[in-house]
Amino acid sequence: MNKSSRESSGFANSPSRQSKSRKAQHSAIDHTIKEREAVALIDQGRLDEAEAIYKELIALKTHSFSVYANLAVICGMQSRFDDVIKLLHKALELNSNQPEVHNNLGVAYQEQGDLTAAVASYRKALKLKPNYPEAQNNLGNSLKGQGDLTAAIVCYRRAIKLKTNYPEAHYNLGNLLQEQGDITAAISSYSTALQLKRNYPEAHNNLGNALREQYNLDDAIASYNTALQFKPNYPEAHNNLGAALREQGDLDAAIASFNTALQFKPNYPVAHYNLGRAFQKKGDLEAAMATYKKILEIDPENSNAFCGIGRVQQSKGNLQEAKLSFKIAISRDPNNTSALLELSKSIKSNQDTVELLENLGKVNKTGLNKGDLRSLEFAIANCYHKTRNYVLATKHYREANQLKLSFMPSNIADRLNRSKQLFRFSETIIENDANAGSGKIFIVGVPRCGSTLLESILSMNKKIKDLGETRALTQAFTRLISKHKVANKERLDLALAYEEEIKAQLNEFTHSVDKNLYNFSLAGAIARAMPAAKVIHCRRHPLDNILSMMRSNLEVGNNYTADPIDAAKFLIHQEKMLAEIKRRYEGQIYTFNYDDFVNEPEETIKPLIKWLELEWTDNYLHPERNKREINTASVTQARHPISNKSVGGWKNYKELLRPAENILRGSDLFYI
Repeated sequence: MNKSSRESSGFANSPSRQSKSRKAQHSAIDHTIKEREAVALIDQGRLDEAEAIYKELIALKTHSFSVYANLAVICGMQSRFDDVIKLLHKALELNSNQPEVHNNLGVAYQEQGDLTAAVASYRKALKLKPNYPEAQNNLGNSLKGQGDLTAAIVCYRRAIKLKTNYPEAHYNLGNLLQEQGDITAAISSYSTALQLKRNYPEAHNNLGNALREQYNLDDAIASYNTALQFKPNYPEAHNNLGAALREQGDLDAAIASFNTALQFKPNYPVAHYNLGRAFQKKGDLEAAMATYKKILEIDPENSNAFCGIGRVQQSKGNLQEAKLSFKIAISRDPNNTSALLELSKSIKSNQDTVELLENLGKVNKTGLNKGDLRSLEFAIANCYHKTRNYVLATKHYREANQLKLSFMPSNIADRLNRSKQLFRFSETIIENDANAGSGKIFIVGVPRCGSTLLESILSMNKKIKDLGETRALTQAFTRLISKHKVANKERLDLALAYEEEIKAQLNEFTHSVDKNLYNFSLAGAIARAMPAAKVIHCRRHPLDNILSMMRSNLEVGNNYTADPIDAAKFLIHQEKMLAEIKRRYEGQIYTFNYDDFVNEPEETIKPLIKWLELEWTDNYLHPERNKREINTASVTQARHPISNKSVGGWKNYKELLRPAENILRGSDLFYI
């Protein structure tokens, strides 16, 4: 209850004079003086002294409603909402025609969680004063809490119509629009709120959230940092900043942000969960597991903690334990769509499918955001895929990807521009001596090309360190070109810069495998800077590849994979770029065909092992025995023996893939 609320409720007004006698007149004047004294004390922050005056007046049997209303304001400032409600009811007994008091009573009920009573109070305030923007805004908040989002939006818009320069109403409207998935409109509302009120850390924070959903990570990070400039001890903003940094791949900075959030708010399960995810992405599964278990110390029933534990177990290859953890997560929260989605990836039998479809049917869609609905659709689609009901699977995969694109729009333009830029800048890299890059292996291609299986095969060699989808090469490259004027064609030593990025991970290993597929744009730079390095272009049937993209719900940054047309465009771009690089550096890039490999494993892998100058062993034919930790979308598939069951799967999804097929055929690059 702010100062304006106090004033409009009679806080700063003299009460009516009721003088039937000189004694009564003197008494009224004395009461008025005391009330004014109390108001002044409140404005000075001397709440205890002001409260003592009001209690003295009440003891004298005052019949001034403003005494009760203003004492309620003091209690509200101290979060004593039980007292607020009692005092405001007493004030309304004395004068029920006070819309501000009804509004403040609604605020108190809302703080207590009694949304039904809050809504009733706000409606009474609006009946007495229809043009009351604060009551409209507050009514919107309570209706939102009740799940009536449509009515809440109407209230916020009415509040804004009555008072266009009302930043809180614009902010609340933005929150609701974001929750409904209308990110562009939400950004507009937050921006308007911030034009009206620059020092509004909550609006900066939520603007950052909206920008992050659009994968505008640079601007999102700027918004979080602005929020923290105004409010340094803002744990939610530190947490959200960490999430954006994690999505950018800056895991060390992300971990630092999550830890800062936890310094300000130690019992903050969301920050612990995000910290665990960052540790897991970094490959520190022990730290991730410890973090998820910390959540259970705070909240033993936390469903997300069990889901996180399941993901760690999955990465370690403990698939049965992971399955149990996901089931526990669902038992704690039947609406945990992340856990349901993970279970749908590890279906073993028809019984598993029936059980999971039953659990999916229990999900209450009301109140789920688009991200949760997307996960739900993917899980349902996976069930129908397992039962070979491809018609229904197609329906749900299409719906899942359309939902994903509605809040994570395709980033095809950004991906293409970035790739072309890296390719152009490659010419600035120094041509090193023939031995530079010895032992370095790079797997390049597009997502879901079979690279995780290939990485598992190569890392069966105990002398090879799998680096995963590291950003080491692009970080080294970016660091180099940012320090030099590219226009001057200064020759930059990428081999040395890359070595600096990865050397701490190598230890006793003689070789390393870098599986950041987007390094294909830098394949020429690798060939120039590290002539002894080996680049493997992993590829498969393009429609199987795109189907796998659309079935995998890939993480932020791969948004284009949800659109079959954009996925086809990017696949074509990658093929053309690598074809040009291969013409220039033919002997340094090996084309590995996933389809050939799963059909004839030994005949296909032996020539590659020979080209890599490694000693042959039959272990390369058994990647399912690999105990390494896997943190990619292929985490479950890579734990199984080599199989060709996915080859030609695109034929079951011709309708889903037809837009991509038309573009691929038109490129004249593929035989389909």
